[in-house]
Amino acid sequence: MDSKPRGFGTRVIPLGEIEVLEAEHLEKIWETSDGRALFYKPVQVPDGFHALGCHARRTEVPDSLLLLVRGSGVTAGASKPAPLAPPVDYSLVWKSPVRNENETAMAFWLPLPPAGYKALGFVASVTKPGVDEVACVREDLTSDATISNSILASSSSSVSSSSSSVFTGLFQSLWSRLLMSSSSVADNNTVESFYVWQTRPREVGVTAKGLSTGTFYCSSSSSSPLPSIATLQNVSFDLPSSMPSLQQLDALVKRYAPIMFLHPDEDFFPCSVEWFFQNGALLYSKQNPSAPVQITANGANLPGGETNDGSYWLDLPRDAAAAEKVRRGNLESAITYLHVKPVFGGTFTDMQFWFYYPFNGPATLKVGLINVKLGKIGEHVSDWEHLTLRVDNFTGNLSSVYLGHHSSGTWYQPSDLEFDSTTTYRPFVYASKHGHALYAHPGDNLQGDEERGLGIRNDTKRSSFTWDVSKHQLISAAYLGVEEPPWLQFMREWGPKIQYNSRTELEKVFKFLPKKIRRSIEDIFNRFPNELSGEEGPTGPKQKNFWTGDER
Repeated sequence: MDSKPRGFGTRVIPLGEIEVLEAEHLEKIWETSDGRALFYKPVQVPDGFHALGCHARRTEVPDSLLLLVRGSGVTAGASKPAPLAPPVDYSLVWKSPVRNENETAMAFWLPLPPAGYKALGFVASVTKPGVDEVACVREDLTSDATISNSILASSSSSVSSSSSSVFTGLFQSLWSRLLMSSSSVADNNTVESFYVWQTRPREVGVTAKGLSTGTFYCSSSSSSPLPSIATLQNVSFDLPSSMPSLQQLDALVKRYAPIMFLHPDEDFFPCSVEWFFQNGALLYSKQNPSAPVQITANGANLPGGETNDGSYWLDLPRDAAAAEKVRRGNLESAITYLHVKPVFGGTFTDMQFWFYYPFNGPATLKVGLINVKLGKIGEHVSDWEHLTLRVDNFTGNLSSVYLGHHSSGTWYQPSDLEFDSTTTYRPFVYASKHGHALYAHPGDNLQGDEERGLGIRNDTKRSSFTWDVSKHQLISAAYLGVEEPPWLQFMREWGPKIQYNSRTELEKVFKFLPKKIRRSIEDIFNRFPNELSGEEGPTGPKQKNFWTGDER
């Protein structure tokens, strides 16, 4: 075994009996005739490493990595067979139709593993591959996987040999068709439909050990339930050996943390949690609601507990002037709160940046060219928003960016974002007026029926109100033993629940609208998140399911 370093940013990550390397060199071997689905194989594979299968994607721009694997030299005892083994044979899954004499059929092959091992990918090859083309992995070193993004879903009319293709598709497949003999497929010229998906671990979260290998799953059918498929797992789960250190985290923040633009007409600004507490925020209890308690600067007197049982909540100061001051926030005091967690078995790092606003302002309805302010609808005390930077632990490069907006969000490739012209790496993001949802570009970001111009506006625009997200406090990184602040353990609501008749509020709006579009607006409101239908404070970051799981 060589003496190259292993761990974060070294391209090699140990998983116990095996270690994985991110393939640096890929060669395009086939693409469908419309150029939308592309297939690659690793080349210049370093000594000792093996491919698990070929790679598929929808554009020339990489959107995922491909892993190579080798034994690490660590053994699990004399009774265990080797961690890797060659397949015993291959089964032909599908062969591209040939439409003229200039085309060459591409075939897709399923490796057949020896007993006790699993195949983790498929091979695209004109001829039957050799058994040394890929490695199979001992079953106890693998984890359950599932299909994710569709790469190709095509009938016979759109798949042919050439050099290019990508599609959207179904999420089911027929295992028995994958195991049919080479001759039965080759002789059956009617089997021309073909389906390809990327794969990912079935479980994703801070304790899940499954990796994304970058291989794909394919079938000539989409009509039956998906069989069990596998991926690698990080058996050792030694996170400090693959995740960034404190010093490396600091460098990543300085390199990739975005610059945020708040709307030029924003009325409700962010602040630090400490500023919120020090300026009169109050803790209320169901047991004694008439006697609220002043909160200490670090939230040490907030009650803990693992669930939101409704026994406590926070609110603005009682004094009207003080409440208005806190409602407006304080941008100068604002810092971001950083939570760092492993994903995909510790081969990626999610850096979640959380933002606190004391107040979420009212929403605005767009009806064609008309904008209607919605009064109380959308207002609530406290607003927690977040974005996530997903970092590739093999290279330390930014892999993707998640921008949360209301109860959901969107993943972006770095190439989809705007970047600071004075640097190479720091992206721009935009917070919407009053609601503070995050978007990649300026615009009205309509939430509703964009085609008809009906819905809630999430206006974003460049302004002089900027927030440097790199100004942060690390509040949680379990693998580094980071001590969490007391306020993070408050699992109840950060604002009061105020009941009012949403129908009454909507009627105030509807009376100004033509009758023919009222029904459309009502339908849109029925699909909106709860935060628009009443005034209720959100729970804190640790109560969100994506604190430990994957983003929505």
